[in-house]
Amino acid sequence: MRIAVVFVGLTILFGSLFNLRSDLFYYLPSELYAYPRKGITNAEYNTIVISLRWVIPAIVVAGFLWLARIRGRITPGWSITLIAIGTALFVLQFALGFLASSIPGGGPSFVARALLSYASFPIKVILFVGAVRMLMTLKPSPAAQQPVAADAQEAARG
Repeated sequence: MRIAVVFVGLTILFGSLFNLRSDLFYYLPSELYAYPRKGITNAEYNTIVISLRWVIPAIVVAGFLWLARIRGRITPGWSITLIAIGTALFVLQFALGFLASSIPGGGPSFVARALLSYASFPIKVILFVGAVRMLMTLKPSPAAQQPVAADAQEAARG
């Protein structure tokens, strides 16, 4: 369960801090960002935007978690709690904005987006502090300890 919380929290943090949509969007064909869009439907456009915003960061975070073998090294503590709280607040912020946009007229969604934008920075800070604390309190990797023990045995022999 902890690794799922860490995965979602780090994906949100990475996707928020490194906005790949704005960085990579203009390297794509101009039909994607020119208005009105020609030759591409709204569903295709939204699929591309979602993949640039969330799928690429999720792949990067999953690769990091797998290569660093974080699953067995996470120590229980308040860092995971902070990441869980930040993730829950982000999902709540997104859900409130989405629900406000379903009200006809556009006024409530405008007000909700304007007011919810103030919560964005504190949520990123909570996720960042939780991620840094989690990385600082990881158990040492067994692979990293093995050569040190072998070197210590060789030094003791000769």
